[in-house]
Amino acid sequence: MGGELPRLHRARVRRRPGQGRPAGRRAGTWDAGIAAVLPGMLDEAHWRDTYRRSGPRGLPGLERYLCSARHTLGGPSAMHTALVTLADHSTPEHLTHLLRCEQHASLALRRANDLRSCRRELGEGTVNPVLRHQQARLLCGAPLEAALSFARAAVWRRVEEHLAQCRRLGRQRVTETGWPEAALAGMTERSVRFYRAQDFLPHEGDTPPWMRRRPC
Repeated sequence: MGGELPRLHRARVRRRPGQGRPAGRRAGTWDAGIAAVLPGMLDEAHWRDTYRRSGPRGLPGLERYLCSARHTLGGPSAMHTALVTLADHSTPEHLTHLLRCEQHASLALRRANDLRSCRRELGEGTVNPVLRHQQARLLCGAPLEAALSFARAAVWRRVEEHLAQCRRLGRQRVTETGWPEAALAGMTERSVRFYRAQDFLPHEGDTPPWMRRRPC
């Protein structure tokens, strides 16, 4: 069916001679997604240390934070890998559209992750957009809990806005098969649902559901 992501099995995995890594524009896109992860992690470590030493003055601007931190969850690299491996040969012609969808997707994931992990990260002194919004409200004289509630609501609104844009772009089938669009939209929906339910990393003393042993 048009636009639906097929179940992957061996019959759909097409390799050509010399196809050890993606070629052409897709190779550059894949490389960029992988290469941005480590610098983003180094940025976050630097900001955490600066914040612990200097307090709110050490926080980066929100746009600067998101420009770097959207890569550190691995969302862009995973999505770029999907674009490379889905065997839709029209993908290079539509990278502008697909990468616009990927940007909204990775920002939705980053904000959803930050929203879910904010309690843990506030305790760790890790930079988080919730903390950025909360600090802005505190400077306006809001009580601590009210500022935190406002911050969480503001971040969730942005998650929903990015999700809406990702869905809209995903419905605009531009590739031959529609699989790349469906893949990006589906990965985003599932990941945001995950973060709405639980944090990927446990709070101290907790074990997240995905790490618990099931009885044999």
